[in-house]
Amino acid sequence: MENDYVQPMELSQFQNGHYCPCQYLIVDRKQVDVFFSIASDEYQHLDLDHPKLTVPGEQGGYALPSASYGVENGDLIDFRIDFVDRDVPDHLTMTFGVTMKTTI
Repeated sequence: MENDYVQPMELSQFQNGHYCPCQYLIVDRKQVDVFFSIASDEYQHLDLDHPKLTVPGEQGGYALPSASYGVENGDLIDFRIDFVDRDVPDHLTMTFGVTMKTTI
């Protein structure tokens, strides 16, 4: 934060009772770190599916985390996208599914 590498964002999405704000980005020539959270009014534990990334032009040339993972309601998540064979595009869309977990 001291060197202005972190870019505060004011992006969010609300769907099916889940709120997902994107708080920060760190962008350099070959990678993007996305800091976001996901909140639910009903569930404390959530599973995020492997995300789908939509970028302009050629669809290859990047690497994403390959596994789904569980999070607590409202936790800040750091998600890294590495662009191996290309520079970071001007824009991209990240889509992922959310599964609610109930504890018994």
